[in-house]
Amino acid sequence: MNRNTARRSTGLHLALAMGLMLLGAGVASATPITYQVNQAIGTGSAVGTITTDGALGVLVSANITDWDLMLTGLNASTLNLKTSNSQVVVFGTDLTATATNLFFDFGAASTGYLLIQAPPLGSGAQYYCDAAKLQSFWCSPGASVVPGSVFDNPQTYEYVPVDGKQIIGTVPGGVSTVPDAPATLLLMGLGLAAIRVMRARKAG
Repeated sequence: MNRNTARRSTGLHLALAMGLMLLGAGVASATPITYQVNQAIGTGSAVGTITTDGALGVLVSANITDWDLMLTGLNASTLNLKTSNSQVVVFGTDLTATATNLFFDFGAASTGYLLIQAPPLGSGAQYYCDAAKLQSFWCSPGASVVPGSVFDNPQTYEYVPVDGKQIIGTVPGGVSTVPDAPATLLLMGLGLAAIRVMRARKAG
């Protein structure tokens, strides 16, 4: 291998190493996002926070790391669902996130849902649920808030049909702590590495 070839090879390896290093830094630097929830559901509501691990795009159950929601239903019924007393299940691809908003696509022709419920799951009691059009097992399509049980008499739960992709949570002030820097740093690093390779070629 001659000197020029060796320099080119070294430069390309450097560029690759820098790119991988910066890409790894970008993944590691993602910070949690806390979305404020203030969702009216009929005469009831779900108010509080949902926190994610900072992932953007389609979310799964593991991306939701914390929540604190006060549910209000009929007949002055209330329930505080927190990470310590309930669990979350996300099914399908209808729950998505941006750096400033949390969305659920109620209008999707799917069986997707976001369910936060005190155990046991599927009991028909103590839950908050957003569900797409074809969901019929865990909760009804639309938005549900159930501080008590769906079997209560008098009724305590509230349910409303909802359509389309709706914002269910927002970052206060529209400002997220998720940095945009990692992607920029990655491109910058690759650019600098490419310049180094070209200089090495000219010097050879």
